[in-house]
Amino acid sequence: MELSIKQKNMVTEDTEKPVEDIITIRARKREQQEKEQKSFVKKMIGIYIAIFLLFFVLVGPLTENGIGGGGSSSVSSTFASMLTVLGVGENTKNIGSEEPPIPKKDVKSVYDETLPLKNTNGLCEVTIDNKANDMPVYVRIWDVSKQEPVRALYIQEGDYFTVDNLAPGIYEVRYKELYENHVPAYSSKSAPIELAQSGKGKNISYTAKELKLNRRGVAVEGMQQINSSEV
Repeated sequence: MELSIKQKNMVTEDTEKPVEDIITIRARKREQQEKEQKSFVKKMIGIYIAIFLLFFVLVGPLTENGIGGGGSSSVSSTFASMLTVLGVGENTKNIGSEEPPIPKKDVKSVYDETLPLKNTNGLCEVTIDNKANDMPVYVRIWDVSKQEPVRALYIQEGDYFTVDNLAPGIYEVRYKELYENHVPAYSSKSAPIELAQSGKGKNISYTAKELKLNRRGVAVEGMQQINSSEV
C-alpha cells in the first residue's frame, strides 16, 4: 500500500508539471503581446505628432496670414482633436478649450518702465482706447521702419491712454490682454498708422490718432491677429 501511494503521488506530480509550464508560457506570451501592443501605440502616437508638427511648419505661415480659412487657431484645435482621439493628455487642459480668462489684478494705466521712451522728438499723439474692453492690456507701439518698439505701456480695463511727443513716422500698435489664470496664445496689431507734423513755432500742425482696441470676442476693423510673442 505504501508503495502504491508513493507511485500515485509521483504520477500526479509528473502530470501537474506540464500543465503549470503551459500556463506560465501562455502568461508570458500574453505579457509579451501586451508589451508589443503598447510599444506599437507609442510609435503611432509619435508618428501622428511628427506629421502634425511637419504640417504646422509647412502650412502654419499660410494660416497665420488668413489663407486657408481657419487660421492658426484651427490648427491648434485640430491638434487638440488629434490628441483627444489618441487618448493623450486626457488629464491635462485641452488646447483651444481654456477656462474663461480672469482679468489681471492691480493693473494701472502707466508706461512700462523697463522700456525707454524713444522717438520723442515730435508732437504727434496716439490715444489707445480700451474703454470697451473688460480686460487690462499690455501695449507696444512699434516704429515700422526701424522694426522696434518705441513705447510700451499698460492700460487697465475700461480706460484709455494717450501716447504723446511721438516723432512723425509710420507706426503699429500691438497689444495683448492680461489674465490672472493664463497667457493668451494670440494677440492683435493695428494696420500701419502714419503720423505727420509740419510748420514751425505757433503754426505747427500734427497728427493725433485714436485707436479703439478689440473688445474680447469682437473684431475691430483693421486689426490683425498675431502671436502674443510678437507684441
